[in-house]
Amino acid sequence: PGLRDSLRGKRVAVFTCNTCARLCNNVGGKDSAERLASKLRKDGIDALRVISVPAACIMAKVREVSDDPVAERCDVLLTLTCEVGELCAGACFGKETVYPLETLGTGYLDDNGVPTLSDGSIVMMGCTPFVE
Repeated sequence: PGLRDSLRGKRVAVFTCNTCARLCNNVGGKDSAERLASKLRKDGIDALRVISVPAACIMAKVREVSDDPVAERCDVLLTLTCEVGELCAGACFGKETVYPLETLGTGYLDDNGVPTLSDGSIVMMGCTPFVE
């Protein structure tokens, strides 16, 4: 099933990292998450809230927002993070997670701000089907 179908009938919180996921072609980050939540609402999905953390791979940062009263009412977290951020979110919130992304590997921003995988390849996909 597609992303919308997997979320239909569920209360959703969109959880995102405002560092790496944002820096990788704006796949994540608060602005992209807000756009996605808006599109989900237009498609009839009950997107309750966007939750953004500075770094989703730092458990303490995720734990700081895990007691959000709206998030407590959600059935599922839609995670716009790397795989580690998704694991941290699931552990801290104790909720089902939906991970619609694919982590291609470890990487960094080069001196020109270009996302680059640690094997030296450049990540220039531009890349999410749900964020314009």
